[in-house]
Amino acid sequence: MLERAITIGLKHERMIVIAAAIWFWAGIAIYARFIPLPDLPGWVRPTFFWSSVAFNAVWWGYVHGKVEARRRALAKPAAAPQETE
Repeated sequence: MLERAITIGLKHERMIVIAAAIWFWAGIAIYARFIPLPDLPGWVRPTFFWSSVAFNAVWWGYVHGKVEARRRALAKPAAAPQETE
């Protein structure tokens, strides 16, 4: 499953980062009641915020590092075998 997340992260990193930032800031605004929403159950506001916090923690704390490592590994040219005489 981690390999699949890394592969998706390589392809769609910019989109994931933008969506995560919007989700996080929308979560803050909804949690702080800056954005009025219709009557929702009490658990919805904190869940929206904390789920964005959890996603960002996993993305920036673990998966993004693996994506960067994979990108560096793919960018590094394979060392050509040296011929001996």
